[in-house]
Amino acid sequence: MSAQCTGSAHRSPARTIGRYTIERELGRGGFAVVYAARAPGGRRVAVKLARHTDPDARKLFMREIKIMRLLPRNPHVVAYLGHGVTASGRPYLVMEYVDGITLAELIQRGVTMTERQACRIVLQLCEALTALHALGGAHRDIQPKNVLISRGGGTVKLFDFGLVRDDHGLVEYMEGDGQVDGREFSSPLSDDLLVGTPNYLAIEQILEAVDPQSQARSGTATDVHGLALLMYVMLSGRRPWPFRVRAGANTEHALRAYFKWRLTCDPRALVRPEGCSPALWSIVQLALQSNPRRRPADAPAFGDHIRRYLRTGLPCEPSPADTIQAPMRFVVRRTRTWPRLGAVLAAAMMIL
Repeated sequence: MSAQCTGSAHRSPARTIGRYTIERELGRGGFAVVYAARAPGGRRVAVKLARHTDPDARKLFMREIKIMRLLPRNPHVVAYLGHGVTASGRPYLVMEYVDGITLAELIQRGVTMTERQACRIVLQLCEALTALHALGGAHRDIQPKNVLISRGGGTVKLFDFGLVRDDHGLVEYMEGDGQVDGREFSSPLSDDLLVGTPNYLAIEQILEAVDPQSQARSGTATDVHGLALLMYVMLSGRRPWPFRVRAGANTEHALRAYFKWRLTCDPRALVRPEGCSPALWSIVQLALQSNPRRRPADAPAFGDHIRRYLRTGLPCEPSPADTIQAPMRFVVRRTRTWPRLGAVLAAAMMIL
């Protein structure tokens, strides 16, 4: 029997998705649910099943499958093993099962990292993003829930590539040239779809949502901002700009107010976490700048700063080649409607 996420399916002692026998639920978000499962030969795997058939949600899911198939194997990216479609037409993705804990779970337990520990985690994430950034892709959802740390060895693995942007158009070109199947990257998402998780959005992601005609555009530097946010959260144990909704409050209004507030926040006003050296803090602040063109351009550039700090203890020295140099203005048009919330708001209520 194929899993359909109906009440009867949840009561069934043994369910399957394709050839995979479901054991238990590992987690769920706005667009999908992830299960621990067994392959026919007994290998444990993780199966991600789309939760609904909304056109944007399906397109994002199929984009994730395509990106994971295109990326070369990387010890710091959860490996693609296969994919398929259930009898009811819902796509699923099969990945390696990682026996570990998410970074979000560690932080929720009150664990704060030393400088060396935080740098080690971020450097592994830089390695995870290197191939994606070389492909011209941007993850756009770097947050603690999407980072796994394996038990024993402590290997860091990045997952959830559903919000990837094909910033250079390479994947779209490959679709048009017939090198890959489908047209998921060639057809746009809805203009008013919020892409990302509120607590971990960069300014350009907010501006893209409220005004797609603005000059703001998320890209590889957006992931650098996400990595710097992770560094801040690991060192301080708190989010710099938390999104909260009071009980009974209108979530859409709360999100609107949060966006307006975030657009006024100056990352230079953040207080350096206790135990973080001024030199490392200068690297974090460089990557948290509101203008993405003033940040390190991509994960390898950000990783170079961290490695240099670990070797020498010196603060960052941005070079002309380190950042994107073209000027950029952030403009919000008053006539723009606010983003459609949909499944994103459901996910927002569950974030760290």
